[in-house]
Amino acid sequence: MFRIGVCDDEAYFRQVLEKQLMTYLKFYEQKAEVCLFENGSDFLKAAGDQAFNLVFLDIEMEAEETGIKVAESLQKESPDTLVIFVTSHSEYVPRSFRVNAFQYLTKPVKTELITEEIERAMRYIKTQRSRYEINWNGKQYFILIKKIRYVETDKGHNVVVHTIEENYKTKRSLNDVEDDLKPYGFLRIHRSVLINMNFICGKRDKEICIQKKPEEIWLSVSRDRQKTVDAAYISWRRKSSI
Repeated sequence: MFRIGVCDDEAYFRQVLEKQLMTYLKFYEQKAEVCLFENGSDFLKAAGDQAFNLVFLDIEMEAEETGIKVAESLQKESPDTLVIFVTSHSEYVPRSFRVNAFQYLTKPVKTELITEEIERAMRYIKTQRSRYEINWNGKQYFILIKKIRYVETDKGHNVVVHTIEENYKTKRSLNDVEDDLKPYGFLRIHRSVLINMNFICGKRDKEICIQKKPEEIWLSVSRDRQKTVDAAYISWRRKSSI
């Protein structure tokens, strides 16, 4: 799930931007949490507890910390968070890009421009910084999605995420994980197994191979899913070859 922050000392703008964000997310059926902050200190505290994917940050807040300073602090603690600056004055543009701002918007921000930038940010996050968040035993992990081979439910009913390097457990349901990873080319082949189609390297009657070396890994395809799996894989290969 995406986590989006809005940090602005103007209540009106926070509400307007929240409404625009929720409209976009609902229309595109995109799961995301939108959090509002009236000052940089509260935002940085929340970001320290759990990272944000994207933040709309006002440059000219009246509190001690300006948006630029907040962005500088954020960059040290959470460098993967995209920052979109919003302000009423264009003279701040040069300074905003010194902290690697993703974009700079001038108030009042038009709805279509907000939609365009959210779309661009979401696309960037998915394609360039695609990580999956997992919480286990009080620890938070951000795993590169492209390194996930498959996900399965173990005998203890925990969901295990198998990557090319190591494995991670989570208390989340496999259905929830499937919803999150489906847009990245993941396919449910069994009630307890979800695979990354990018790793498919072989297929036979009722099994799919997702690793050849150092040892082969073949996973079973349930009987009721065979036709669906075949069709989904063919469709995925076509899209990948475009």
